[in-house]
Amino acid sequence: MSPSDCKKTNNLQSTVVWLLASLFSLLQFFFQVSGNMMITPIQQEFHIGNVMLGFFNASFFAAYLLVQIPAGLLYDRFQLRRVLLSAIILCVGSAIGFAFSHHLLLAIFWRFLMGIGSGFAFVGMVYAANIGFSMRYFAMMVGFGEFIAMFGAAFAQSALPHVVINYGWRHMILLCAGFGIFLTLLMAIFLKDRPCNKQFEYGLWQTLLCQLRQAAAIGGNWLSGIYCCAFFGLVTGFVALWGVPYMIHVHHFSYIQATDLMAWCLYGFAFGGPAIGYIGHYFETKKLITICGLSAAFLISAIIFEPGNHFMMDKVVLFITGALSCSYVLAFGIVQKITPEAYRGTAIGLCNMLAILGGVFYLPVTGFIINKMAEHHQNIHLQYEYGLIIVPIMMVIAVLGILMMKIRPATQ
Repeated sequence: MSPSDCKKTNNLQSTVVWLLASLFSLLQFFFQVSGNMMITPIQQEFHIGNVMLGFFNASFFAAYLLVQIPAGLLYDRFQLRRVLLSAIILCVGSAIGFAFSHHLLLAIFWRFLMGIGSGFAFVGMVYAANIGFSMRYFAMMVGFGEFIAMFGAAFAQSALPHVVINYGWRHMILLCAGFGIFLTLLMAIFLKDRPCNKQFEYGLWQTLLCQLRQAAAIGGNWLSGIYCCAFFGLVTGFVALWGVPYMIHVHHFSYIQATDLMAWCLYGFAFGGPAIGYIGHYFETKKLITICGLSAAFLISAIIFEPGNHFMMDKVVLFITGALSCSYVLAFGIVQKITPEAYRGTAIGLCNMLAILGGVFYLPVTGFIINKMAEHHQNIHLQYEYGLIIVPIMMVIAVLGILMMKIRPATQ
């Protein structure tokens, strides 16, 4: 039985559910990008190099990746309240465990569990937008959800490095866990599911395999997911880790300046989400994706190959690049359009799984390339150029994939 068989909540309740899911997505985005604030203390405390640092951060993304499809299925099957509450409790509890870890393997374990709990946040926000709002407003509501998450993460990116400097990375994580505890209480009080009499013909795992086969059989879901991977890769591959050391070592910015530049990229994502979601009402999807995608690839290439250090100009360029890269909200709109509603949650999970795949891929691979280049070249700018060039290359490939796609509305 599909979600359309359930009664819709009123507009106020739909908005409350979407807002709480968006705030959880804010917390999840912060945990994603928090790695760039902890680079030096983590390397010093656990005695690890660039490659191991990449794997350390990738443990979060690997766990996040693994739960995307199950998350979509669980939302389809059990609705939002119990799934969101279980996920945020796991996420916050793991963050507290991570903050008190003093051994590398234990820290990786807790960060992996943080990734599992966080993996339900963005899918939950997208699912809340799907069940609470019409298709006309879906991309815009996902964009506004991104605005809340990215703006909050960007503000934290600007403010919390001062906490790290003065009190240490553990206090920073505990501060964010405190916000998570507050949000958990709000969810427990205000989250309510829609009246629903769903019945399923098969068991949980049989349903998962069945819906996964149906979602995976739609080629457009894969191409949309690859597009999300390439453009969200700006966050997972650049902002979340390597952008800060790049700005410090190559352009000689201070730690505070480097993290502030990453914050401005996130501000771009924050404002770009709702703006592109709104503009998408008036432009053909492929045309808008092509313009935004190729422009973002050009601008991030300019940052990577920039010869000097121009702090204010870099702020503007990273802001615009982040805004243009948020065109991946249109790819989620494509998934919603081409997938039947009965397994749309699973398709959204598949798309978001591919989106976060960039974190598992970019982080260790970039670290490996930088280390290998360091063995043969003393020019640190050249080392980072080779390591980071995969970001704009993937963007161009993803745009070409969308141009090849035929977008046909699903038959329900």
